[in-house]
Amino acid sequence: YFFLNLLFISCIFMFIAVSAFSAEDITLITYYPSPYGMYKQLGTKSLGVGDNDIDGDFDAGDIPTASGEVWFAGDVGIGTTTPAGKLDVNGAIYQRGAVLHADYVFTPDYEMESIEEHTAYMWREKHLKAVPGTKLDESGQEMLEIGAHRKGILEELEKAHVYIDQLNERMKVLEVTLKGLGG
Repeated sequence: YFFLNLLFISCIFMFIAVSAFSAEDITLITYYPSPYGMYKQLGTKSLGVGDNDIDGDFDAGDIPTASGEVWFAGDVGIGTTTPAGKLDVNGAIYQRGAVLHADYVFTPDYEMESIEEHTAYMWREKHLKAVPGTKLDESGQEMLEIGAHRKGILEELEKAHVYIDQLNERMKVLEVTLKGLGG
């Protein structure tokens, strides 16, 4: 028994020494609800959940290769336990780190194209100038960057209101002119 105990203790020390100097990949399989209660913390550099490469197996192709990546094969719910799509958020979503508003349209130094130029671009390009055009991913599906798209829509809306104001002022001048002509 002495030699078995010594061998066992030696293996434990070797495991601790190797673990202290090397990274470790683990696969954690758990079931909900946890048989031992709630998990308070789980830290990882990257996380793959499910069969992300859709080959029918959970294997190395389902694990992110870059630090900070998180892959989910199924639907993700934030604030809901019954997601209705790939991402279902029940609550407010906040975005930071980009220009999100288009208030520059109202500044005196903003050079806005004429209504005629705007119209010509719109019909020629088949989209509004400030709204990013269609982009396709590697599988041919449409994709967009939500912040840039939202900002472009808002810029176009604000420009439309400026155009409405310009047209309203023109109309007022024409009404005065028409009244002066006896109309």
